[in-house]
Amino acid sequence: MLRTQHGESFLTSTIWRFLNRDGMTAPMVLGGPMNGAAVPAYVKQVLILELELGDIMVVDNLPVHHCAVVRAAIESANAVPLYVPPYNPDFHTIANAFAKLKACLPKVAVRTIDAL
Repeated sequence: MLRTQHGESFLTSTIWRFLNRDGMTAPMVLGGPMNGAAVPAYVKQVLILELELGDIMVVDNLPVHHCAVVRAAIESANAVPLYVPPYNPDFHTIANAFAKLKACLPKVAVRTIDAL
């Protein structure tokens, strides 16, 4: 999550993304934290538009990712959800890629959701 200044208070923004063989795609910025309602909405409205027949969707262990709606949406795009074990460094590619993106944000001084 990123902290962006909004007036006198701070707003927590969450940036979601999908890493495929071509790079990061399906970005979405949410003005607030990830929650049980936002995850299925993102998967159904943004992510499945980027999935291709036979894609394997590696899903991490955040509890809101493990709901039947998320699995059904991924499968509706003819993709296969693969849930990672509790800790597996082989599947941390997305975390490493996103760390590079997050490191760039202070340099560009992003302060609004639209700018994100």
